[in-house]
Amino acid sequence: LRSEGFKVNSANPGFTATDLNQHRGPKHVSQAGEFIARIASLPPGNIPTGSYFNEDGLLPW
Repeated sequence: LRSEGFKVNSANPGFTATDLNQHRGPKHVSQAGEFIARIASLPPGNIPTGSYFNEDGLLPW
């Protein structure tokens, strides 16, 4: 994918209320969706491929 200009990254929206956890998470799925959309919409030159994010920003791994 890199040779075609794609970047692949991971985003952790945090503990979100879903069916998987009987809706115990403190965040609504719309909040998680906003976070993921924000990461996916970053300008192409701003982040390296293979990055991992949470709401605090870029995480080492």
